[in-house]
Amino acid sequence: TLLDELRRLTEAEGRDPRTLTISYKAPLYDAGLAAGGERRPFSGTPDQVLDDIATYARLGVSELIFDFRSEEPKESLERMERFAEVMKKAPG
Repeated sequence: TLLDELRRLTEAEGRDPRTLTISYKAPLYDAGLAAGGERRPFSGTPDQVLDDIATYARLGVSELIFDFRSEEPKESLERMERFAEVMKKAPG
């Protein structure tokens, strides 16, 4: 994976990969499915989005930056409200 490659390159430079902070900019999708009919990461129910967050954490991502933008301000606000529901269910 790209994260494995990053770790390898970091070690090649004599650095400890555990000292890296890995951030990922994640789009918060609406409930719709991807073109192939599969659920996209960071879409669906609050529990599904929490599962996606946990998956990225297991991969080594330490920060997620969620993108709520939409062409319509109302849609951006709706995405923020949906994400607030996710955070209500988040542990700790």
